[in-house]
Amino acid sequence: MEEAIHLELRYPNLARTQYTVTSPRSQEYNCFAWVAGDRERWWQPTPSDKI
Repeated sequence: MEEAIHLELRYPNLARTQYTVTSPRSQEYNCFAWVAGDRERWWQPTPSDKI
């Protein structure tokens, strides 16, 4: 529940959706890598990656 409140404060439009928090905030979980199927490395965009 705390995670949902944190997310909705940062992204107010989430409250209008039926999103689900599937895991707690973690220093070990990396959504960029997870989506790409990489469970071994940490992916982090660099300032030069800005669009």
